Amino acid sequence: MAATISHSPRECRLALAGASNPVVIDLETTGIERSSRIVSAGVLVDDHIFILFLRSEHAGIRNLTVDRLRWALEPLANPCLTLVFHNACFDLGHLHPEGVTVAGTIHDTMQLLRLIDQDRGGDGADVKTRRRYLSPGLDLNPFTSYKLKDCVPRLTHVGMIDYPGSVATLPYRDHVRYLASDLIGTRAIYEHLLDRLNQRPRLRDYYDHLCAPLTPLLVEMTERGMLTDPRFIREETGRLNDLAARLAQQHLQTYGHPIHDNGSVARWLWGTLKLRALPGKFKRQGGRWVPSLDADHLDGLRDRHAHDPRISGSLDLIVKYRRATSLSSKLSGLLRHVGADGRVHTSLVDRQATGRISSSKPNLQQVAKTQEIAGVQAPFRPRNALVATPGFELVAMDLAQADIRVLADAVARFPLTTRKHLAKLRKDRLTELVKVDPTFGALYAMIPKCRNPQYRVERHPSPLLFDPKQGSGLARAFQDSSADFYTVAATAMLGTPPKDKKERNFCKQTILGIVNGMGPKGLAKRLECDEGTAREYLEKFAATYPNEMAFRRLMVGQIASTGRVETFMGRDRTDTAHRWLVARPRVTILVSFKRSDRYWLDVSPLQPRGRVLTCYIHRAWDARPGPNQWRKIYDAAAGGILTNRDYRLYDQTFLEFNLPIRNFAWRSIRRVRWNGEEAKYRGLDATARSLFNAICQGGTADIAKIMMLGVDPLLTKFGARLVLQIHDELVFEVPRDHVVAFIREAMSALSHPPCPGFAVPIVLEPKHGTRFGALTWRDAKAIASLRPPRSAVSRPGRPRVLPWWPAGCHI
Repeated sequence: MAATISHSPRECRLALAGASNPVVIDLETTGIERSSRIVSAGVLVDDHIFILFLRSEHAGIRNLTVDRLRWALEPLANPCLTLVFHNACFDLGHLHPEGVTVAGTIHDTMQLLRLIDQDRGGDGADVKTRRRYLSPGLDLNPFTSYKLKDCVPRLTHVGMIDYPGSVATLPYRDHVRYLASDLIGTRAIYEHLLDRLNQRPRLRDYYDHLCAPLTPLLVEMTERGMLTDPRFIREETGRLNDLAARLAQQHLQTYGHPIHDNGSVARWLWGTLKLRALPGKFKRQGGRWVPSLDADHLDGLRDRHAHDPRISGSLDLIVKYRRATSLSSKLSGLLRHVGADGRVHTSLVDRQATGRISSSKPNLQQVAKTQEIAGVQAPFRPRNALVATPGFELVAMDLAQADIRVLADAVARFPLTTRKHLAKLRKDRLTELVKVDPTFGALYAMIPKCRNPQYRVERHPSPLLFDPKQGSGLARAFQDSSADFYTVAATAMLGTPPKDKKERNFCKQTILGIVNGMGPKGLAKRLECDEGTAREYLEKFAATYPNEMAFRRLMVGQIASTGRVETFMGRDRTDTAHRWLVARPRVTILVSFKRSDRYWLDVSPLQPRGRVLTCYIHRAWDARPGPNQWRKIYDAAAGGILTNRDYRLYDQTFLEFNLPIRNFAWRSIRRVRWNGEEAKYRGLDATARSLFNAICQGGTADIAKIMMLGVDPLLTKFGARLVLQIHDELVFEVPRDHVVAFIREAMSALSHPPCPGFAVPIVLEPKHGTRFGALTWRDAKAIASLRPPRSAVSRPGRPRVLPWWPAGCHI
């Protein structure tokens, strides 16, 4: 693209005033923190690039005044403009303090890419789990990420200039080339991603109505921040440090060994006590693998050695000591982020794969709730560090049983039986693959021809089959809004009302475990019981709510066939490695077996099933380390077996298929390669667990976003403001005199169904107070008086369109 470059504020202002196409904006700043300042601003209008210098320190560059920059960018306040950023929250968070108003439609290419491709990884992701390029090229990151410099060359083949160093001191020529490269790259990836998004109308609706409008709101919440109490932080940190010191001294006196840091704890556990780490509880440190010291691992070791008082007693003190020090460190860390206004300005961004809002620098969503450690008389309340502005109170609106309500709605409104849905998925998959590669149909037709006549078909019990006519038992339980849901569900599961709080909690955790895709082992860990008891409660749930369990099994079948799920609003969640295995006509996979062979295989995945993936093997290589590594051992086009060595791959005995077709268990597939990229594969169990959870958690995130975008008229009416969003909870600052009236109207307005035909009522549980960790619930009579009118409760077959429901959005 041939572009003209100008530094004239007047020309920039005129170009923005007359812009009809999307305008690309990029800033260069003194750093990546919220406190950094703008060095230069770049604007791309059609083929004209405007670069305005503000705080360059290079002698050969002439800077504008802040007033002149503000005047040049004044047309950005036009709501008719379409503006494109890469990481819009960062750029807007630096434009607003300079007095630049931005009111147009905002598109964020980083947000777009996260929506379309959720698992590219990032700087904070584990290197072993990130996708990587097989041919990284010169000066390019070998791992996928969301950085502009990494994704633009790969996705659009537009060259980018790498970071040249401190922008504030760059010479004129290098500064201009670098900023112009970012502008051109941002436009290139925006056009590329928009084309991909337009191919999926439902996801485009989701982006237009729930993603893009949320960005200005998140920037506003970041700039507003939350007031903190530094004195409380120092006092609570002091209490935690005193407790940690007492626990460390007690361990030293009892066992004669200090536990003041990770090194001393590791030497005590693995050296002196000679404990063996639990399987899978290792982490990489300094180029080698060492046992983890996380809380789950230490708890597991304590349970394993419960019979030995010396070991279990030491581990008990270590666990309590590390909890105290961890809580102290996180709490004192808040002080580093307190600004001159006494507020913490956490960065709120829509970056999570499930659609949840993430908080960082600092993460206020992970400020611990009330905790009791080592029997201390007064519990620790870290959340009390966040307080209301004088004259205001904090009001939290908690969406009760959010994930379970989303699951109940999904079950109640799913239209097809198991057989019809899976048959449709298989047919659609075969049709799409044949379109991409016409030879795939011939390979698929070989499945019955290669079946081994000696193979004995395994007989399994008939699985639960989903029946849409049965509806959702959970949805019916939610219709009784006068009773506690978990008590109703526990009574149905047990046959009698729960005899105590513990029995009710077992049923509650079982239902939550179903939402999170847990099996008996995971549930036993959550309930702190044996696997037999956990399995018994899962069986009680299946007997009481068979359609819910059938729906989960149906979704696992869908995930096996497609590697993809959607929330009720249309947000897509995909596992890339599994998607390659089921949606590409030809991939390369790494397969390994315990204490046995290891292969790289060039395959065509023919038929995904519940336990195995049936593949046509084109070629195979020995992948075991040694002299035969990468030796070709099989080639279907060259006669098949190429070596006399006895490989497990050649075995024809009692297997379902004869070569060139083979079944591979999902858990034996380690890595997948396609189109110049490689991804680690976690197996179907882990993939299905995370994607099924995304249906529920992603649906809750959708409801939260609808509430955040729809509450603005109420905030204006009462002079309130939204300050934080935590999973299924919205936190407001409300003038003290209007708290009760605000709660009453908010419960009515926000309890509307999130979409037409939503099958269960939305119930909000309000609480308020001056400190975030000490919010109090309204009493039962007050809650009853504040409950929304019956017309606001969603009923199947009686859809209602909300006042803020996005026009044109279809479900």
